[in-house]
Amino acid sequence: MRVLIEGAPHVSVRRDRTVYHWQGTVINLEEVWEENFVPRSFLTTHKWQGGWVVDRNDVWAIQGNELAWWSVERATA
Repeated sequence: MRVLIEGAPHVSVRRDRTVYHWQGTVINLEEVWEENFVPRSFLTTHKWQGGWVVDRNDVWAIQGNELAWWSVERATA
């Protein structure tokens, strides 16, 4: 799964750990769906518009602390 991070992390301190959270857009969505990496419902967000509606279906939350490591690549122009 390739995720384009959409901004700075949300940071919160929990007891003796710092928790980091980013929201991103899955940029290889068709491949993720085809390979069934995660349930499609994990990639959706909802918002209220007189009733709950699907806001997006391409979102992934990246979270961790100082013990988590993630592979990253720099975006090219």
